Amino acid sequence: MSELHSSIFDAHAASIAGSGHQPFPPSPEEDALLAEHEPHIAFRLSKGTSITEGRQSRVSVLEYDHDGSTLQLVWKRMGAGKGLEDHEAREMRDRLSPYRTSLESCGWRVPKLFYTNVEKIGGESQIFSYEEFIPGGDGERMVANQSEPNLRKWYLIDKVLRLLYSYS
Repeated sequence: MSELHSSIFDAHAASIAGSGHQPFPPSPEEDALLAEHEPHIAFRLSKGTSITEGRQSRVSVLEYDHDGSTLQLVWKRMGAGKGLEDHEAREMRDRLSPYRTSLESCGWRVPKLFYTNVEKIGGESQIFSYEEFIPGGDGERMVANQSEPNLRKWYLIDKVLRLLYSYS
């Protein structure tokens, strides 16, 4: 990466990491589906935890109270804004399990997938999923953090490059 691109990336990553906002707050339709899926749970957006923007998904960190503890999970709306037909979204959802298995076989810690389903939202189909939240698992934030040791950053970059190299 050139020095110019590197500085642009660093500035972008630092601004996202420091903003502390949820990049994709749920729409009223998404909130309604969330309430429909789990009518007995009072989910709320996690205020103290945010993640960098996904490239293909609307992603939120939700929290809820259970047995005196506050628990968190990742709520993804994959294919949002892509105008997917129902059959296209189902085909994409069917690819999730093999993709996750390939990542696991390469040594990645893949979050548990609690639930996934194709839902119709605003005239398009999206893949909703609820996944395990892994604290500290946002690589872009870690790389942008000036106080993180470089050895951790290089380790992450090395793992990503090795995984990408292993694919034909």
